[in-house]
Amino acid sequence: MPWPTLLRTSASALFIVLELGRPSTEAVEWKPFAAHRIATVTPSQARADGFTLTDGKETGLLFTNFLSQADQEANHNLLNGAGVALGDVDGDGFCDVFLANIGGRTSLFKNLGGWRFKDISADAGVALERQFAHGAAFADLDGDDDLDLVLTFTDVGTKLFLNDGKGKFTLSVPPGFAGETGASSVALGDMDGDGDLDLYVANYGAKTIRSGGRVPVTMQQGREVVVGRMRNRLKILNGTIIEYGEPDRYYVNDGNGSFRQLPFTSGAFLNETGEALKEELWDMGLSVAIRDMNQDGLPDIYVCNDFQNPDRIWINKGAGKFQAIARHAIRISSHFSMGVDFGDLDRDGFDDFMVVDMLSREHKLRMTQMSPASPTAAETLEAALDRPQVRRNMLYWNRGDGTYAETAFYSDLAASDWAWCPVFIDVDLDGYEDILVTNGHAYDTQDLDATARNAEIRAKIGQRTGHVLSTFPPLATPNYAFKNLRGLRFQETGASWGFDSKQVSHGMALADLDNDGDLDAVVNCLNAPALVYRNEALKPRLLVRLKGERPNTRGIGARIEVTAPAFPTQAQEMQVGTRFLSSDDPARMFAVGSLTDTVQVKVRWRSGKETVVTNVPANAMVEVSEAPATEVQAAAKSPKSAPLFSDGDLKWSHRPLIQNDWETQPLLIHSWSSGMPAAAAVDLNADNFMDIVLSGGLGGGVQVATNLAGKGFSPPARLPFASTSTNARALKLSEGEINQVAIVSPAGGILAVSQMPDVASRKASGVHQVNLKDGTTKPLILTNVLWGALASADVNMDGSPDLLACARLLPGKYPARVDSCLFLGSPNGDLNSAQPTFLDLGNVTAAQFVFINTDKAPDLVVATDGGPLRAFINEHGTLVERTEELGLAPHTGWWTSLAVGDFNGDGASDFLAGNFGLNTQWQPPFSIYYGDFEGKGILDIFPATPDLKLQTDLPHYDLGILRKASPTIAERFATHADYASADLGRILGEQIKTAGKQTITTLATTLFLQRNGAFQPHPLPLNAQLSPTMGVTAADFNRDGELDIFLAQNFFGVRPEAFRFDSSRGLVLLGDGAGAFEPMTAAASGVEMYGEQRSPVAADFNNDMAPDLLVLEYSGPARLLLNDSQHR
Repeated sequence: MPWPTLLRTSASALFIVLELGRPSTEAVEWKPFAAHRIATVTPSQARADGFTLTDGKETGLLFTNFLSQADQEANHNLLNGAGVALGDVDGDGFCDVFLANIGGRTSLFKNLGGWRFKDISADAGVALERQFAHGAAFADLDGDDDLDLVLTFTDVGTKLFLNDGKGKFTLSVPPGFAGETGASSVALGDMDGDGDLDLYVANYGAKTIRSGGRVPVTMQQGREVVVGRMRNRLKILNGTIIEYGEPDRYYVNDGNGSFRQLPFTSGAFLNETGEALKEELWDMGLSVAIRDMNQDGLPDIYVCNDFQNPDRIWINKGAGKFQAIARHAIRISSHFSMGVDFGDLDRDGFDDFMVVDMLSREHKLRMTQMSPASPTAAETLEAALDRPQVRRNMLYWNRGDGTYAETAFYSDLAASDWAWCPVFIDVDLDGYEDILVTNGHAYDTQDLDATARNAEIRAKIGQRTGHVLSTFPPLATPNYAFKNLRGLRFQETGASWGFDSKQVSHGMALADLDNDGDLDAVVNCLNAPALVYRNEALKPRLLVRLKGERPNTRGIGARIEVTAPAFPTQAQEMQVGTRFLSSDDPARMFAVGSLTDTVQVKVRWRSGKETVVTNVPANAMVEVSEAPATEVQAAAKSPKSAPLFSDGDLKWSHRPLIQNDWETQPLLIHSWSSGMPAAAAVDLNADNFMDIVLSGGLGGGVQVATNLAGKGFSPPARLPFASTSTNARALKLSEGEINQVAIVSPAGGILAVSQMPDVASRKASGVHQVNLKDGTTKPLILTNVLWGALASADVNMDGSPDLLACARLLPGKYPARVDSCLFLGSPNGDLNSAQPTFLDLGNVTAAQFVFINTDKAPDLVVATDGGPLRAFINEHGTLVERTEELGLAPHTGWWTSLAVGDFNGDGASDFLAGNFGLNTQWQPPFSIYYGDFEGKGILDIFPATPDLKLQTDLPHYDLGILRKASPTIAERFATHADYASADLGRILGEQIKTAGKQTITTLATTLFLQRNGAFQPHPLPLNAQLSPTMGVTAADFNRDGELDIFLAQNFFGVRPEAFRFDSSRGLVLLGDGAGAFEPMTAAASGVEMYGEQRSPVAADFNNDMAPDLLVLEYSGPARLLLNDSQHR
């Protein structure tokens, strides 16, 4: 291939224009490029981005990972498949292909160029017949500049095969490698900084124990305990036998490929508190990745573990020490963690990562398989981690401070069926990495009908564990590709990109097999031909290879940053192993933009040195050498600015009344009893300092924290009120729990409180007036309703404040609407409870009086659960609904909270409304059907997802839930499979005609700006949508003259089989005065709360003319945050 014309040179590199022609299929023609090397590449001439599946008969790469039925039944672990390793084993410039084989022969294929391959397994010394070879990786273990082979086996651990430099391998089994362990995946990196590659092996288990046979058990201290040689791998919890795996192996390279096993109890591995591990971890390891997660220059370790075994995340502390990641850094994890990959998906400079699990994207499979968050008997073992495991994928968005927000639902990545290996790759070369996922299993062992049949078989033969594989249906699910739409949004594009094979696909690896500068893919499949994909990327690209100093000759662990004019900085890390059972060729691909663009390549080596190469052209392959790398001078640390808020002195914690709302209403979607506590700020003693009124929690009544002249607060004290109520069937204020607090008349000392009903006591609750001056209370209304929001204004313009008490719901009857009440005030501030005005406002979660128009009469806006924000214009003392005219009617949601202000500086009132966010399993539009279908006086609730193709609604709840909560309807379906094929019309039958129905059109927390007589929705930025917003408040926190906002977020009151929403730490967003908001980091705001935040109050508590912030937590401590904006 001719070298393109040289145009000019620079002091640092060459500026080259590369000719277009046929795709590169010849050996790479390297040319000097300053101290490095460069070669031209020619892209594909295909018509569209994506992949072409090559034909093994034409390429010569014919391979099948074979596993007999007998082997499958004998050892279910073999069904985890086998992997692939890619690399140039003989130094001829073409990447070769190694494929592991479980029940057949492992194979090494020499790349002949031109998409032709030759099987050289026997000559190379790696033709291993029926040795249950599982995982594979090529790496330079001994620093001699060729690729050696690491192989894992299902029953004999790990073996090394050393390369002679010409593609001939010799078996090497160092001490500590041999053993009857079931090794799976490997990863390598320079963990201790001595220059050579150390090795981590994830062990799964040599043989399935739970699949059959009787287990020896004895009684110890009244508990069943497994005895014998399997005592560490089997435990009995809550009467269920739980299987565990085998301890992983960590090997330190002592030079020249000589490895030494370092036990986990050696002192090198520390728990979260820094204490050395005292025992091995018997996990079921499927994958392991070595990556610098926190970008401190030290490679960290992420281990994906199956079943109840939590993922292990070891942060490299240097000096050969690894510490478990802080528990608050990651709040939730996958249950069946299969594989992991890392990359900067949003190009913010921090690496995010994805872990894949087994949740299906298809409705029918979701209905026939285990629920995504079904509790397991082994939960209690890791409960202290406060990191629940759920059966779905996770996408962890790096906040840049060592913590991660989980965003899989927001990103449409929560489900990819029985997934094994996620791979980040910029398929369409638009500067943002996309995602490929391998998929499938020989049997759908999650199938609930087959599981039930197996339980019957076990009962008949007296076994507590095991199942017969042949009773389960096959699981032919496609591989998936997800295009990065930017902003952490993805779209499934497997079919259009040619990556949707339904073969059972396991290990996958990337390499440039045809030297055209993009990365092709090889997938090892079970009992089916290997999938070899040619990448048809069209756009200009750059492929980067590294020539590291010995012994790390491939620069493993180096971070590569490419700066191109058209894109944000692209960054990737050179890795080996790290894929599920597999390993890439050490090369990284980047987008360039246009043919005339040149880019800068910066490499931060594992040694800490740095190399910068400039003027690198498009459509090139560059090999960057470490030899001329320079030491990086530590940048002078600029002084950190003080956070916006610092902690004040308020010692108070909420103690909730714990209620199981699902006992009252089994099909309830969310808990209604976890919306507390509440707070209000008011100057109660006329000293010009704001005091704090708190709902006291269980038995706490109303509590007041008195402001000590801006120097702190007195301990909150419960007010000793005397009740004027004579109703013995009503809750006293000292009983139950206060739900909301409102100031009716600060001068008159009149408060109003709403009380949460105690369903168990069957006593009425209600709304009470509290007189702070004489210490008396009186009930305004007593019912079984959950009274929520309270709002006060002079509605009838008579000079006395009135009170609106809003009904949230009636327990057992949600989501049926309940009337709210308006109580008129008297001149002395007393509220008239004799003649309340009943108003049908819906299920109200928040309410505020506001001036919508210019007539100076207080109008009303309410947030509703299951409906829109509703607006009422005050017409001569009467509240008249104008929701539709004001443009609010179409925006129905689970609205939770409200703040009113002029957010765009036009003089009109705007609304900020909290909603459940865009990071839940609930994806609008969806509907909720409800009715008393069982005839028990309780409303049954059926959330439904629309099927746009069939023009019908499909059930959200599976048959297992209905069998417990709505048995009459569930009896219509004998199997989960039958139920999975039914729409809601068939499920409810004739009852659907009389059912109530709500439709949710948005769950975004939204700013409604008033323009031209109507309100226009503007969803808040990404950060605001990652968790439910349970409270909002607005103030000029940074004192720039514009309104800012604070969101109190997170919600844990979910169904027993669901999962909590915990991706927020509380969020401050700074306003620009035009209606746009910029989220602050936790470091900048000083707000970092991991619990369920509630009832934020903005007030100046220390009279420094800056708004402070009070935030409560459900079942947690309050946080008083003092504004330090004058010090920033």
